[in-house]
Amino acid sequence: NLTGNPLKDGPYLKQQADKYKQEPFSAELEANMADMLVQIAEKDYKSTLYTFLDKKNKEIDNQLENVQKRFKNLNYNAGNKILEEIIRNNIFAWNDTDKYTYKCFGTPLEYILFKNLFEDEQREIKPVNCDLAKVYRMFCFGLSQKKRYADARNAIERAVELNPVDPEVYVSFIELAKMQRDR
Repeated sequence: NLTGNPLKDGPYLKQQADKYKQEPFSAELEANMADMLVQIAEKDYKSTLYTFLDKKNKEIDNQLENVQKRFKNLNYNAGNKILEEIIRNNIFAWNDTDKYTYKCFGTPLEYILFKNLFEDEQREIKPVNCDLAKVYRMFCFGLSQKKRYADARNAIERAVELNPVDPEVYVSFIELAKMQRDR
């Protein structure tokens, strides 16, 4: 009788727990029902989050073009603001778990290279629905232009996590290191 909707399933599971409250197995039943509700709520949360991101992340290519225009005009604050919004929208979605590793590859060759060099046999590779490594790489550039080197380093390290075979990420890493050495 579960629907997958935590707002409907929560009261139903509570009703079932109350129904069997006097039984010797009631504590175990209640614990299992609580676990089910957590799983349903987590699935609902992820479904809602990924639906939101699918919609929002389709706009990222246009947003990145706007960032490039702003950077070209030396307006790093405005470009960084756009990138911060993209990052804020995606911050809770693409964190590796014991079961999955989330990566965003710019080309099929990068995917094959990653599988050959880094694939973790215990975790399944899940694709990020946008080139988030590029977002972090551009954010690193914008932050470094504002001399926020520690934040830029964090951004480029996140880009490496998301796509450890993107050569542009390593070029950006080297450029940041040169800037820090020259200051």
